[in-house]
Amino acid sequence: MGSFLPLRGLHAASLVALGLLVAPALAADPPAALTRLGAQAIESFDRQLDPPPIRITIADWPEREAGVLERAQLHRLYAAAVQALMALAADAGADADRLFALRAALDDLARNGSSSAADRLFAQQAEAAQARGDTGRREAAQAWRHSVALSELPVALATRGGRPDARGVLRGHSQLPLGTLALPGLQRAAALDNSDAWTWILIAALQGDDAALPAALRSAMADADDTTALAAAQQLAALMLRQERVNDAAQVHAAAVARAEQTFARDPGRATAPQLLAFALHRRAEFEGRQGHTEPARDALQRALRLRAELVAADPDDTRRQWDLIATHSALASLPVVGGENHLSQALALVTALNERDRFVPMFDSTAAAGMSNLAIRVGGSLTLMVGFVLLALYRVRVGRWMRAAAAACTLAVPARPGAPAPDPQMAPSLVPLADAGADPAWRSRALAAASAALRRAGVVQFLAGLAFALTAAVLSYRLGNLIFRPWAFAIVVWSWLMPVTIMLCMLWTGDRRRQAAVVATYLAGVALFCVRIAWSPTPPLVVDIGTMLPLPVNLLLAAVPGPQAWPDTLLQLPGWNQPLVLFWLHSYQLLPALLFLSRHVRAAGPVLLTLLIVLCSGGVLASIASSTWAGMQLQVQLLLALGLPRSALPPLVFLAGALAAAPLAWLAGRCLAAAHRAKWLNDQSLVFDTIWLFQTLFLVADLVGVGGLAGLLGIAAFVAYKAVGLLGIVGAARRARARPPARLLLLRVFGHRLRSERLLDVLAARWRYAGPILMIGAPDVATRTVDPDEFMDFLSGRLRRQFAIEPQDLARRLDGIDQEPDADGRFRINELFCGNDTWLTAVRALMARSDLCLMDLRGFSQRNSGCIVELQALLDLVPARDIVLLVDHSTDQALLEHTLRDCQARLQPGSVNAGGPVRLATLQAHGSDLDAVQRILRSADAVLVAAPNAAPSR
Repeated sequence: MGSFLPLRGLHAASLVALGLLVAPALAADPPAALTRLGAQAIESFDRQLDPPPIRITIADWPEREAGVLERAQLHRLYAAAVQALMALAADAGADADRLFALRAALDDLARNGSSSAADRLFAQQAEAAQARGDTGRREAAQAWRHSVALSELPVALATRGGRPDARGVLRGHSQLPLGTLALPGLQRAAALDNSDAWTWILIAALQGDDAALPAALRSAMADADDTTALAAAQQLAALMLRQERVNDAAQVHAAAVARAEQTFARDPGRATAPQLLAFALHRRAEFEGRQGHTEPARDALQRALRLRAELVAADPDDTRRQWDLIATHSALASLPVVGGENHLSQALALVTALNERDRFVPMFDSTAAAGMSNLAIRVGGSLTLMVGFVLLALYRVRVGRWMRAAAAACTLAVPARPGAPAPDPQMAPSLVPLADAGADPAWRSRALAAASAALRRAGVVQFLAGLAFALTAAVLSYRLGNLIFRPWAFAIVVWSWLMPVTIMLCMLWTGDRRRQAAVVATYLAGVALFCVRIAWSPTPPLVVDIGTMLPLPVNLLLAAVPGPQAWPDTLLQLPGWNQPLVLFWLHSYQLLPALLFLSRHVRAAGPVLLTLLIVLCSGGVLASIASSTWAGMQLQVQLLLALGLPRSALPPLVFLAGALAAAPLAWLAGRCLAAAHRAKWLNDQSLVFDTIWLFQTLFLVADLVGVGGLAGLLGIAAFVAYKAVGLLGIVGAARRARARPPARLLLLRVFGHRLRSERLLDVLAARWRYAGPILMIGAPDVATRTVDPDEFMDFLSGRLRRQFAIEPQDLARRLDGIDQEPDADGRFRINELFCGNDTWLTAVRALMARSDLCLMDLRGFSQRNSGCIVELQALLDLVPARDIVLLVDHSTDQALLEHTLRDCQARLQPGSVNAGGPVRLATLQAHGSDLDAVQRILRSADAVLVAAPNAAPSR
């Protein structure tokens, strides 16, 4: 079992670190394909070593000049290592595993310019050659040089000045920060073969203080190759300066210039001769300048400037020559001599000319852009939580305001049941405990029995759809990560991606804490099983970057804490068996914002709001990327001058401008969601589930892009697989639901107890909606639980008024629009009527006439609830007593309830369905959990619906 570590992004760790991949065994690639990959790898590395001008700052100019010869050697070493890798692939023959590993390493190099897998292959080759003794020493030395050339050495040289390269946080094949093994690898090569001059030069460049270095560098200075000699002289002089041997360093620089002069005198027409002489003069000038010798430094730089200007004139398209000239102008500008400002202006003019060639190349590469996209998703999720609370609070206030709006009195005729006997005012109703009618299977109605089966089926479908996502994500991660398939390791990756399924099942079984606990325990038991399995196998320790393991807000807080070491670079070594735990956490903690904004407090508006905010944040990110181009920077300068703004104000303004530019697209996306909801393509549950998986998909794509470039967009296939399996799983669900009469439930309640009403509605809706629709009178207490995308978009656009029934024609329209058809998944909807004060009673009576069972939550009932008294009168007038269930508890004023029911019985209207006989009303004591109460209500409803299986569309 290999180990894994964070590579790029948050769960790029899962791509490379476990050392796994699902891919068919590869046959030998044609030589042309390997040649193409090798050429792409060299080209990719060249772009990273010599990035576009927009990515090079003024602070980088001196370092670029100091590393001219080293970078040229890095290009050569890298190309030689790639060629050696291609030779190994050609020699692999029929060894499919080895061929796959070599081909995968070349693919990594072609896409990313580096490959820990290739480093590892060469390290293994070196160790095997060393095992052969003296006969393999030279081969082992060359393999070690190839190993460090691909990744370790470039990063080590880029970070030697304390300025970490963009890839400096990557992990090498040893699980240490990339670049850590460059010096040990070169020292091994030098110990095996001390005749290679560049090995000693690079050891010195990595700030080695070995006593043998001066002698080795002097030997390298005697090399017949002028480039090698000058590079050795540069490193020897730097080493002497660190040892405070200033005079010796001066002699070395003088000898280097003398040798370059001799070469130039022998063959001035050779292109490399003036380049080497200019380099030697420049380095001598920098040395003299640090010693305070201004005049010699100026003379040397002016001569180097003339040489480099001639080289640029001979080939204006050579970017490297342009940068050499820029560096010399910059060095002259830094000297305390007259005319320095002019040299700086010329350097900036040359940089401007280079940037004009690629006006629209952004400063951010694909890895940085993927990180920014990740950030946009996280910011959008966090803003959804905060903005959601505020908007839904305002929504409740607005609903309450419209409910209190006055309107002309209106009435709507409610048909009385034909043939009802005359009322008997002397007969008082009796309250009896709700009978547990669920023991006898014969009492099961078709609707509720089918609803129970549909709920179980929904759980299976969600598991299979999540499994399809997890398998697809794992396969893509392996394929783009070029990893070798190992069953147990692949199972760990799949299991880590399955985590959101636990959220789905817990939401499906709302209120059922035993089932929810069983789901969570089963998942965690799987993680523990994988940990035990790894503990039994030889697995190296795991080194993780704590910065990639913590949520963004925590990282920001910890980064602000002063300390000697930046928090995101802090490493932690863990036993190898922690791999499943780490991978589970990497795939889970990014969902924390989703779990917050999809909490029951903001869940109804969460998906729509998240869609709006992610589109807005994406617009801001795209604007930030566009503003990082040369053309974008020029526009920003013009804005700064025109508006008189400080420079620090530009980044937030650019982000805000991009978000505002994306606002129409965000609004269109919200409206599309609302339209899809109206068309019954989506409902509240599928919106939440899809949002969670889409959230995961966005992170998957961002990380795959980080390791696979544009091929990472294939991560969308994981979401497609989830949706495809989900849609196949619900095929026929709506047809089966329409084939049976819906069980229509009217839910009445005591207003003013928001949390209690919301909990009851959540538990009841999770189960009843598979049997039929729920009818309600809207109020601020549960308004934020039942708001749909259409209502929320109307609220945001200031058109919430059209959702209310205030005028008579509004009420008739709203009643005609009651949705009694199932959605695609077989679930019915909650129909909520928002009414003005004068239409409320008429609406209640109309809903009673359209329901099969009436549940009235009388918890908290007291003298202040006059509306409930009116509703009780209407219930006894219009609904048979056997179709009524009263939910009570210790907060219910029992004496007042009984007195109210007696008064209602005495005031029964002529033709009431409950007149002429004893009235027995079922009461349910809700002293336990809401789930227990709902289950007893469902069992009671079985008996009601079997006795009178709602054949008529209305009462």
